[in-house]
Amino acid sequence: APLRPQVMGSRRSGKARAPPLETGFSQLHWMRLTTSAEDQTRGVGLADPDDVAAGRCARWTLEEVRRHNCRHDCWMVLRGLVYNVTSYMRYHPGSVEELMRSAGDDGTALFDEAHPYVNAEAILESCCVGLLAPPAAPPEPTGAAASGPALHPDSWRSFHLVSASAAGSESVLLRFQLADGQRLGVALGEHVQLRVQSPNGTELHRAYTPVSGHKAAGYFELLVFRVDGGIASPLLCDFARGAAAPETGGDASPGASVPALKVELRGPRGHPVYGAYGPSKLRLPSHARLCGGSGVFTFTAAGFVTAGSGITPALAMVSSLMALHAAGARALPALTLLHACRTPAHVPMLGRLLEAARTLPRMRLLVLASAALPAVSAAPPAAAGSVEELYRQEAAARHAEGGPEAVGGGAMPLPPGDGSGAVRVSLGIRLHGALLAAWMPPPAAETAALLCGPSMFNRDVAAWLTEAGHGESSMHVF
Repeated sequence: APLRPQVMGSRRSGKARAPPLETGFSQLHWMRLTTSAEDQTRGVGLADPDDVAAGRCARWTLEEVRRHNCRHDCWMVLRGLVYNVTSYMRYHPGSVEELMRSAGDDGTALFDEAHPYVNAEAILESCCVGLLAPPAAPPEPTGAAASGPALHPDSWRSFHLVSASAAGSESVLLRFQLADGQRLGVALGEHVQLRVQSPNGTELHRAYTPVSGHKAAGYFELLVFRVDGGIASPLLCDFARGAAAPETGGDASPGASVPALKVELRGPRGHPVYGAYGPSKLRLPSHARLCGGSGVFTFTAAGFVTAGSGITPALAMVSSLMALHAAGARALPALTLLHACRTPAHVPMLGRLLEAARTLPRMRLLVLASAALPAVSAAPPAAAGSVEELYRQEAAARHAEGGPEAVGGGAMPLPPGDGSGAVRVSLGIRLHGALLAAWMPPPAAETAALLCGPSMFNRDVAAWLTEAGHGESSMHVF
């Protein structure tokens, strides 16, 4: 039987349980390591505590800190001190993934939100490489009214939230205003940092991937998934109150103007993968590592495999391709999107996805919902154009033809054999290797495989893609 990877929908508890630490990587083992002669700064040079207190140590700009933002070279800032936490990654009780949220950046707000009682200075003393240098010059105070780039990489800029719409059963689409013709300047693979204040005055930081695409001008959009028991996402999602209720067949109405909320952003962060090199070019770190050069290569087809909130970079690519298509761009790459979720109602911005599947000539969309629908005769009416209606139409056609697939699961849904676009919905069927191989573009030098989901999901999908013949140099995990 095929493996059944974890499929993310939403968290029902306030915090996800951190995976257990590896054997030999507890906090006790870390304390023992810090008393050894081994250099935990990886050759950068340990800042003496007395020199730090006196301000005589090395000073690092945030621009320099941002260059060290991967698991094998990870710096971060906590309360004005710069740490090279590369050696500490596997010892962090909250998981490597949680620590990576502040990789190459100032993690003070996230640290204080998660565990303000922890003495970071004592735990990471052997990783301290100096102090954070102040910015060279103050930037423009606001983004929406300023000319030039909307964002500043180091300093926060305020943006006006103009509307909030229900994008799915557990997600909200927020639209922000920019100056006429102004673009946010964030490519696919990059993200922005958002800062808001909670009702009790706590400063909250979160990272979001804009879903409006790199061509959007005069506005940008962020997709927020509600996390039960969370702080920032309910605060942002509450601004959708009064908007139309979500329907699985399309986006909700744009929503009325929302109350004033001070939302500040800075960035971008991360590495641009698509949108900075041309409509048919990607830049993948794996391609640079294995093939040399910058990692930029031409692709004619891309398969995007996502789960839960991991759909956000795929939505950004869809928005970019739609804008390029509307502008008359030719020979756009073919896109296949496979999305795993609990129910069709959990798929955000479904109207935009269905519109893209109808508009882009070589786009294929497969929605795999792990929860099954009841039989057609017993099911409630479905909204016109909704995923449930599409599924029932397909199931009814299969029944009329004597096909094997029953509503709620059965035979594997297959794409058209002629390479044309398609929309398929399968309820009660989980993603597995054979299904993935049937829908993904054939392995080739100009085919890219893009993944975004929970770590277990990404691991299994990467293994299945490798078995199907896709090379690591053309594979990327967001």
